[in-house]
Amino acid sequence: MIIEIDGEPVCQTRMKFTTIGGFGRAYDPKAKQKDLIRQVLRSKAALQDFKFPKISFVFFMPIPSGTSKKRMEILKGERIKHTKRPDVDNLIKLYLDCMDGIIFERDEHVSLGMCIKLYSPRPRTLICISETEEIIGDRELYQGLVSESDKSGLFQSLFQYELYTQPWLFPSQCDDMVSPDCRDLP
Repeated sequence: MIIEIDGEPVCQTRMKFTTIGGFGRAYDPKAKQKDLIRQVLRSKAALQDFKFPKISFVFFMPIPSGTSKKRMEILKGERIKHTKRPDVDNLIKLYLDCMDGIIFERDEHVSLGMCIKLYSPRPRTLICISETEEIIGDRELYQGLVSESDKSGLFQSLFQYELYTQPWLFPSQCDDMVSPDCRDLP
């Protein structure tokens, strides 16, 4: 399931405290934004029965107004990473809070996929939700740990050695052992 929420991504902030009539009170400064996001989530997705959801986020952040025309053309391609505040973890916290009770019940079982911030002329948030199993499979673990940046194949070979060697065998006996599940992986 893919959900798109228009508007600038909102980040979680700390609770604020105030005193009214001599009594202390705590409040959430982002409560109105959370309510709006929850309304959008309710309209786009009913409560699913996700037991172990994997959630990926793409936050399209606004392009700063003082950007040069040359740089603006590059940023419009939505491929340049956003490196300023807010931090991606604060963005994730707010959206996970909003999804709780709408997309899934309790977020203890949620695992995160790719989470990234990009510059865009149209600020929005993309949320991709998929169901996973309680027991992680070789393919999911392999794809989650080995990236395209591992050009040397060092991490890939170490991962396969650790995962597919038997503890009672010597390393020289395991050199040609590869799991059948991983032969067709990219």
